[in-house]
Amino acid sequence: MGARGQVLSLLAAAALGAGVTGAALMPRADQPGNALAGTPGEAVYPRGLCTATDGDTIRCGSVRVRVAEIDAPEMPGHCRASRVCAPGDPILSRQSVAEYISAGEVRVRTLDVDRYGRVVGDVSVRGREPSLSCHQVATGRAIAQLKWGDHGVLRRCG
Repeated sequence: MGARGQVLSLLAAAALGAGVTGAALMPRADQPGNALAGTPGEAVYPRGLCTATDGDTIRCGSVRVRVAEIDAPEMPGHCRASRVCAPGDPILSRQSVAEYISAGEVRVRTLDVDRYGRVVGDVSVRGREPSLSCHQVATGRAIAQLKWGDHGVLRRCG
């Protein structure tokens, strides 16, 4: 098993160990163009298990999730001088994520795994629309950013 397969196996085990309920971990080979056949497809985390790391990353138990197709302001001290970082207030951006995910069960649809081993996911809360990606862009707490992958998440924003 390659490094990517090992990471995905660990993610599946972590999700199961974290009390993931609802939609179980299932292969997503049914999605056209999905290079992650056999990976965790979707997981639903109980209310209160997920926390906001910053404006575009959450942690659900031991699983780190990079919110798809957005870039949020970096927390203080995290924007290297050689990098162009998203504009805005990082504290308000993180607070926006925290408020969004505190509203109920968090659904993460796995789209990819990034170079840091984080799940790249379409994140939503049951019964709440739009997705977290759409919410962050619509409220000005993040910018649309497709350079790391276009999975169609932002195209579904209302």
